Amino acid sequence: MIDLANKNFPHETYKNVLFKLCDAKKLDFNNEFDIIFSNATLHWVKNHIPVVKGIKKALKKNGKILLQMGGKGNTREINKTVNLIKNKSEWKEYFINFEFPYSFYGPDKYRVLLNNTGLEIN
Repeated sequence: MIDLANKNFPHETYKNVLFKLCDAKKLDFNNEFDIIFSNATLHWVKNHIPVVKGIKKALKKNGKILLQMGGKGNTREINKTVNLIKNKSEWKEYFINFEFPYSFYGPDKYRVLLNNTGLEIN
């Protein structure tokens, strides 16, 4: 996906667009972006504190973010099912050391996280 985006919108031609694959918890940008957009990604990151701090650091003054991700309760039914079967003898071996690979924040918790990082919600 990143390669296709870079092919269609090369940075040499589109100076104000950057497509890059990186660890969301280790963003290494300083005051570089007017807009940061993330779509259907951040629910795969367990700890959003370093992500939001990195976003704040990467934004220019008056920069904006748009984050779209699964929210609290999004996988309630699959979580219930996994919790029901993971200890049954016929399935137990498939769930050794299993942890759900995502985190779903609710709006109130995310609002606090953004505010604690110095980001305003409009």
